Amino acid sequence: MKLLYSVKSVKEIQDLNPFVVVGCGGGGEKFSNLEGVNAIGFIDDNVKKQGKEFCGHIVSGSLDECLKQAPDAKSLVIMLPIGAEGSALKYAVQAIDAGLNVITSFRSLSVSD
Repeated sequence: MKLLYSVKSVKEIQDLNPFVVVGCGGGGEKFSNLEGVNAIGFIDDNVKKQGKEFCGHIVSGSLDECLKQAPDAKSLVIMLPIGAEGSALKYAVQAIDAGLNVITSFRSLSVSD
């Protein structure tokens, strides 16, 4: 059974690899560059980012499209700015329906974690 996770360490995040990342801004880039994180797909609602390369992958406009390009994804992390809660909820529901684990947000993690 897939769950909505609250993680407390980088190790717990790594255990949820590989990821689809929602949000192709600074947060999405930082998350995908965490040591041991395997980000294999990216989604953004901004049509100017869709179809472009971000962190070595082509940005999709929907979860369905992204999962066709990254069928091995195990989890989805939502890295959207404050104010995008509606989009975050939409992606969380879609991901759970697709059988993915979901991380909706996390606090800053210590480098030692």
